[in-house]
Amino acid sequence: MDSEIEQARHYYKKQRHDDAALFLKERNDCPWCNSADITRHLHTVDLIQQKGGQFVLDRCRCCQHIFQNPRLSEIGLSYYYRDFYDGLGAGKMRDQFASRRRTYQRRASAVATIEPNPSLWLDVGGGYGHFCETARATFPHTQFHCTDASNGIDDGLAYGRIAAGYKESLEALAARYAERYDVVSMYHYLEHTTEPRAELRHAARLLKPEGLLVIEVPNTRSLMSRWLGRYWLPWLQPQHLHFVPSANLAVEMVSLGFRIEHCDSGTPHDPLDLTTALLLALNAKLPEGDSPWRSAPASRASRLVRRAVFFLALPFVAVARCIDLAFLGPLLRLSQHGNAYRLIARKAVSDSIQ
Repeated sequence: MDSEIEQARHYYKKQRHDDAALFLKERNDCPWCNSADITRHLHTVDLIQQKGGQFVLDRCRCCQHIFQNPRLSEIGLSYYYRDFYDGLGAGKMRDQFASRRRTYQRRASAVATIEPNPSLWLDVGGGYGHFCETARATFPHTQFHCTDASNGIDDGLAYGRIAAGYKESLEALAARYAERYDVVSMYHYLEHTTEPRAELRHAARLLKPEGLLVIEVPNTRSLMSRWLGRYWLPWLQPQHLHFVPSANLAVEMVSLGFRIEHCDSGTPHDPLDLTTALLLALNAKLPEGDSPWRSAPASRASRLVRRAVFFLALPFVAVARCIDLAFLGPLLRLSQHGNAYRLIARKAVSDSIQ
């Protein structure tokens, strides 16, 4: 790992940019409804990788859409995504996705109550294909395809988790495979996109008439988003660019010719808020670990301090996890104030989305 870090360090030294290159121009209106009545919602930093930089989320007082402002440019997105899902971060992310089997089962079950036997399903932003692999137990006769920008697609194909994988944009896929799929799912994908409305149109084109579009995104009305502030994991700055309220998304889907079948901000809750907040806080307060975006390797002393404190914190992390699973999780699922919401919409027969 040390040699990989040193190899990557050369890349980051060459790729350092000032804020003018990393960010677009700051907006003075809402990207969803164009209202100029916007206010500062959150100011934070990269709490996971600690790559540096300051990130701002603004909220529209008119439609409640929350968005990164100024937004990362293509150069900025490339810089902050590097070594997160791929590269140095690939092994950790693969393990995390593989460990979420129960979450995937709940997602599949929610669709099964509405569409019990789809023939062809496209999972957008599906990473390593672990959801598709798990969902086959619920949908044994369904063929699962997956699209993602990361190299996780290759892993999913190699292990037979998916029947087909694409690294193309959704727009390119929609041009090639219009009205091909019975189900298109976007599980925590839309918040990563630069133009969420355009992504919805592309997804609609991919669906057959009467097909289902399944969307799951962070629920910024969650109680924990207010209580935990910048340490609420779903803010995930700087990767998350847009936070679309459920009311806005429902109106948009109807305007695209869809019928809302299901909207729920309780059962999609993922019981990890307190645990991840504690880990993020520790990560932010402790000396940085050795990472290639540092200008120089971390000292041996700082690495030892970091490891020792994380080890000592393990009992507190375990307690936080128990609270998440045994108390907060069940309570938030019942209260409809979970950390995510799920919307399922059916495409109209007469739809003619361009």
